[in-house]
Amino acid sequence: MLPVTPLLGTYRDSCSCECCKGQGCSPKLALFIVAWTAYGFSTLWVAACVAEEPGEVGGKVLFLITQGIAISSMVGSRRLAEFAEAKAAESSYRMAQFGCTGAEMVGATVGSPIAVTQELQATVERLQQEVHDLRKRQVALEEEVFSARRSPEPARRSPEPALLPAEPDSPVKDDDTQELL
Repeated sequence: MLPVTPLLGTYRDSCSCECCKGQGCSPKLALFIVAWTAYGFSTLWVAACVAEEPGEVGGKVLFLITQGIAISSMVGSRRLAEFAEAKAAESSYRMAQFGCTGAEMVGATVGSPIAVTQELQATVERLQQEVHDLRKRQVALEEEVFSARRSPEPARRSPEPALLPAEPDSPVKDDDTQELL
């Protein structure tokens, strides 16, 4: 009874871990793990079964329970693997029947829409230029603020148009507020 589980566990792709492939845990893999865990526990009671008196059944019962779990789990894992293999073979047979090799790309573009691509490229270039201009303006403002903080004399600024138009209803209280606007 001890070699039944390892013999049942020798099916194709039995040691293939779907979790490692990014497919998640499958019932086949879960039953495979349960089978080997139960088999490992059953090996702990082999010596107890041999050493027990014929009238004592504790070790023998534990051995039979764990072996039963291991064998039934491995049979379930093997059946699920065979079912998945048969399903894959059937779908590949159907694809071959319709002339599909599996290499065809579904929804592939035959020709590229040139006008749309050029329009998008022009938009991207325009936005890149705007970002470049804004970055240059930001660097210039940072240099001006830094030089104004370092020099003891007041910084001379050329009059620039305000970024935000002043509202006629909001009174300006001091020059610092006006500089921020």
